[in-house]
Amino acid sequence: MLFRSVAPGTDLIYAFGFRVFGIHAWVMPMWTIATGLAFALLITHIAAQIIRGSSVWLPALLFLVFDFNSALDLTHQWFSTFAALAVVAVLMGGLGGRRIVSAGLFCAVAILFTQTKGALVFAGVALYLVAVTKPRGAHLARQLALFIVPVMVTVACALGYYVYKSGLQPVLFDLVIFPSRFMPLSEVNTPRTYLHQLAQLFYFRTPSEIALLIPVFFIYPLVPYVYAAGLYQPWRMRALFWVRISPVWTR
Repeated sequence: MLFRSVAPGTDLIYAFGFRVFGIHAWVMPMWTIATGLAFALLITHIAAQIIRGSSVWLPALLFLVFDFNSALDLTHQWFSTFAALAVVAVLMGGLGGRRIVSAGLFCAVAILFTQTKGALVFAGVALYLVAVTKPRGAHLARQLALFIVPVMVTVACALGYYVYKSGLQPVLFDLVIFPSRFMPLSEVNTPRTYLHQLAQLFYFRTPSEIALLIPVFFIYPLVPYVYAAGLYQPWRMRALFWVRISPVWTR
């Protein structure tokens, strides 16, 4: 088995494409178009849960023009990101048993493309279930089992072939030990790269270079704002909850 620092999902999906359509130059552009379309549909579906009217098409349009269009090389990052968004889309509809199992399957797909990102999605969803599931006890254990078991079974089945061929130690080193120990040594794999790329914005001089600030504006300043706004809403709802029940406790 060759050394690979990421999970084999990207190789498998491209191999599937070449197996079905043959080895042709148009297969890769086809994957690009299909992936962009899938992202647009998924983002629009998520936006429809939040906003109404014609504005529902705006998030997908901004994504395709200012983000996807700037990185048309379909690496494992795009596929794992799509799977992570699919987890969000599924759980936005509720916490029924089927939805939680589906979220687990999509989380496993994210792990099989980018194991580090997928692991963060797995931890985030597990913490989310712990935080919102009421009542606790057996019901919480059932919810976590519905999410964790599909993840473990899917990842184990997919990576089992590679473990069988090369052994557990090489797979464990390639996908777990190496990314955790050595990839952070590169600045591009740390939060420092965000500030480094942000500083480069002040070196644009020509009109064509200034035009590049448009997509950068939507990616760099707005993404942290979305995270901040998303964290603020649960805090605000929790504060309103305590304000409403406080008169009950003072009676």
